[in-house]
Amino acid sequence: MYKLLFIAVLLTGCEKMSIRQFNAQNKTTTSTTIGGTPLYIIAGQSNCGRARVSEMTGGESAVYAPAVTNAYMLNRYRYAFNGVVNFEAFDAGTNTMLQNALYTDEFGPEASLAYELQNYQSKARYYIKLGAGNTDLPTWWLPPSSVAWTQLLQIIEEGLNDAGLPGNIKLHAFIWMQGENDATDLTWSNNYLSNLTSFFDGFRDYWVNDNGRNSDYKIVIGRIQDINAGYEEIVRAAQDSFCGNGANNAILINTDAYTRKDYIHYDATSQIQFGIDIFNQVKDL
Repeated sequence: MYKLLFIAVLLTGCEKMSIRQFNAQNKTTTSTTIGGTPLYIIAGQSNCGRARVSEMTGGESAVYAPAVTNAYMLNRYRYAFNGVVNFEAFDAGTNTMLQNALYTDEFGPEASLAYELQNYQSKARYYIKLGAGNTDLPTWWLPPSSVAWTQLLQIIEEGLNDAGLPGNIKLHAFIWMQGENDATDLTWSNNYLSNLTSFFDGFRDYWVNDNGRNSDYKIVIGRIQDINAGYEEIVRAAQDSFCGNGANNAILINTDAYTRKDYIHYDATSQIQFGIDIFNQVKDL
């Protein structure tokens, strides 16, 4: 029953988006300075944010629960179920949940990332989030026509058509937290590096080659933990390899020290630390 409900949730709104075809040739090289009004994309499966604001300590809540000034979020859950297609004021626990949310006060690394970035340098920043629990790369995320991939492009395009968006918006970082599902299957695990490469090659073709947008964004990958899924070390090695390839312009976040609230999901304190770890990598872009 849960899987049927989950599939129905993910399929909501898919019919609005035509399938794109991608040209994998003529990759654009990266530069070192991005500039522009920053955009951050957060995507992946449930460790994009199954923690809850109600699970924060009092001290954490005082800092990271209040709305972040001059920060704006477009979230797939609210897009699909509340009809919100424009960016909203960033508010952890209000518009930071997963698409297949169990609780509407869910949040991920974006809560502390948005706060820390604004505290570091006050300026307008924009965030787009599509986190979907229980999703794997080969059947859910790969271009050109999988469900989550199609939804990601849909929400990006409709978000960038927001009339209130600055004209000089630039993607600064694509944050990816995914791989636990792939670690349950030997074939998926063995193909994780090629699938991850295909995913981000497809995104670059869409973002840069198809639409002429900036090429100098960072890819930030949270490495999965050992959760006794069976083949984590294969997936972890693939993530290491992808981020070790300088051509990918990718940064690896080591999550090994993060604590969990259940067998797989990072707790509120660790999601906050995740965002701080990302902040330390992207703050000077």
